Amino acid sequence: MVRYPIAEIFYSVQGEGVHAGSPAVFVRLSGCNAGCKFCDTNHDPQMWLSEAEIGEHVAELVGNRKPMIVITGGEPTIHDLGPLTGELGYIRRYYIALETNGINEPRGYIHWVAVSPKRPYAPGHSYHPSEFKFIMTADGWLVDPTPFLAAYPNVEAAFIQPVWGSPQAFALAIQKAKENPSTWRLGTQTQKYLKLR
Repeated sequence: MVRYPIAEIFYSVQGEGVHAGSPAVFVRLSGCNAGCKFCDTNHDPQMWLSEAEIGEHVAELVGNRKPMIVITGGEPTIHDLGPLTGELGYIRRYYIALETNGINEPRGYIHWVAVSPKRPYAPGHSYHPSEFKFIMTADGWLVDPTPFLAAYPNVEAAFIQPVWGSPQAFALAIQKAKENPSTWRLGTQTQKYLKLR
């Protein structure tokens, strides 16, 4: 049994990436290894729960429905995800999506891995990312996507995600997507437009 630092668990709709629009339970773990200056995530744990307690909490939220589970953070891979993903994905049979910065290799029973690099590092883990989300600032890429796309040429989707609230970042993201439509999709955070939790 592992006890996980939980920032929040809630049922909503995925607002970004390939699964945008899909009902999902978000399990937000506390703690991160990136130290981003623009981060708006509260990293203080509100509770510590075992994988079984998290599974019960999810079941209370959704009853007999089977939405996807999004394990996010902070940075979830700083924790041992094996017991948690085993409980939710293998035992309870939920579809598990992981949102990570990609610094650590994800381990566990995971169906979909969305990687959003927040600082430069050498790609090359043995796992295969399902999708990339690269952040565009008003000044350009937060992290150069070139080595990541070269390391994983068969990634299913690559999004340019402009920094929220920056018209310059949105304009630059749209320009980059239009310049290379075979590689890029524009990623928007619809949860912010719709004010979803």
